[in-house]
Amino acid sequence: MRLHGPFRWEASCPPRALAGVRRSPPKSRPPLPRRGSAISSARGERADARSDVYGLGATLYELLCGRPPFREKSIYETLRAVQEQDPPAPRGIDPRVPPDLQTIVLKCLEKDRDRRYATAGDLADDLDAWLDGRPIAAHPPSIRNRAARFVSRRKAVVLPAAVLAIRALAAAGWGVHTSSRRSARVRGLLEEASGREAGGDWQGARDAFGAAAQLAPGNLPASDGLKRAEAAIAAAQASLEKNAAEAKRREGAWRRRRSPG
Repeated sequence: MRLHGPFRWEASCPPRALAGVRRSPPKSRPPLPRRGSAISSARGERADARSDVYGLGATLYELLCGRPPFREKSIYETLRAVQEQDPPAPRGIDPRVPPDLQTIVLKCLEKDRDRRYATAGDLADDLDAWLDGRPIAAHPPSIRNRAARFVSRRKAVVLPAAVLAIRALAAAGWGVHTSSRRSARVRGLLEEASGREAGGDWQGARDAFGAAAQLAPGNLPASDGLKRAEAAIAAAQASLEKNAAEAKRREGAWRRRRSPG
């Protein structure tokens, strides 16, 4: 999609520098780390959430400007530009690009990976803030920006479809990441619960199974384990009460025998 006006979009198919190659094109690939870095490699920086943020930023840049962040004559020149140059500011290409949206895009494309959004979820939050007319986290709002937002909130606007699409992609990526972390946490809790169950620590097993069941309500091992632990605790409690009652009965009988007739 390409932006031809502040709120008017149309489909287009920008050329790709590496057509037919499965890897991402150089113009959308994060820069290499400095030589000697612990994550330096011939393939680029370590793939993680910040690499995904860079790719989302490159996509949003192209949607806003109608061109990729780096567009050189050859693949090698493009790779070098990605490594050594900053992309042109979107407002320098089209002054109609909103300043805060430019700030969001350029933060995604930072050479220093630590200065990008840490996760796609953080990017989605800032896009939500921009769409809602709230201050973004990428930089503190100036008096001028606050005044502009005050006025814009009172005008009917059409939200750019591309920003909503990128926000949805970022949210989806963050959702997958969060789901993966939750699954790993559930597995860890089930392993802990099984170990405590095997050792006879039913109280600890109940707590671990219960935590896993809260994170994954439909998880059968968690719910079944919780039932076993609660049943074992109830049985132990009943046994203690029975033994206490029996001890009290025997003590009473002993006292009666000791009492003078």
